[in-house]
Amino acid sequence: MKRRLLNLLIVASLLLCMAASAMWLAGVLRAPQAAVGPTNAVIQSQLARPLPVLRFDGVSLRDVLEFMKDVSGCPVEVDWPALAAVGVTSGSPVNVALSNVRLGDGLAALLQAHKPAIFVSRGNAIFVSTPAAMDGYLRSQSVPTGREEGNVTVADWRVLEWVLGSNRWTIATNRGLVQVWRNPADPAAAYQRPAPGGIPSGTPVAFAFAGMALERSPFPLLSLRIDLPLWIVVASTAVLPLVRVARWCGRIRRKRAGLCPSCGYDLRATPDLCPECGTPAAVSNVV
Repeated sequence: MKRRLLNLLIVASLLLCMAASAMWLAGVLRAPQAAVGPTNAVIQSQLARPLPVLRFDGVSLRDVLEFMKDVSGCPVEVDWPALAAVGVTSGSPVNVALSNVRLGDGLAALLQAHKPAIFVSRGNAIFVSTPAAMDGYLRSQSVPTGREEGNVTVADWRVLEWVLGSNRWTIATNRGLVQVWRNPADPAAAYQRPAPGGIPSGTPVAFAFAGMALERSPFPLLSLRIDLPLWIVVASTAVLPLVRVARWCGRIRRKRAGLCPSCGYDLRATPDLCPECGTPAAVSNVV
């Protein structure tokens, strides 16, 4: 059983080594390409964009959302029929006075007064609706593997991405690096989670050594990125296959010299059984 598990581990290491080598060579031989990353990276950075002043006194909700869209450059889509069903209309007045806040915090503050209105991210846009209308959206959304060019998702062989629970995991290869990101599945959720006294921004964590890097961003990004050079992946996954090949070559060499393949004892006087380790001829003949 242990031998079988070891063989499976060696095969898996060999396949991973070959895949990493292919990605490494492709990154070297191909023309330089634009770096790739999480598909929600753009909207995540837009929501974290600081706004100097937000001051509205009786301005309609529609005009406020249009202002937010114009100032931030972030598309804002509104499900007005769903909002109207809970008593929130495009003419509902907004009274907000904030300064030095992020776009996400500003949206959360102005919608707080118009409950149950909430907002989520859809691609590179913000979508405003109600929890009932958007129930199950994150669980049923498709995760594109590629990058956004306008409104079209372009497939990219360098990116793997999937959503697990409340996190979005992304693995990408960029110019000799394999990069792993853990981001919120919906970046908008961080700005609307209940937290008495607010959520502190915290301190970012960054570490780099020999081409490897780790970066953790606190609220509101709540992201983690790990960089690992592909040559390290190739070297580490090649160890087990190389050890197996070296042992295999050693057994062949000892067998041809009339030695026990297991321990190297001279078998010319006792060809049927190794007196040193007790390996029978039937086993010794197996390379």
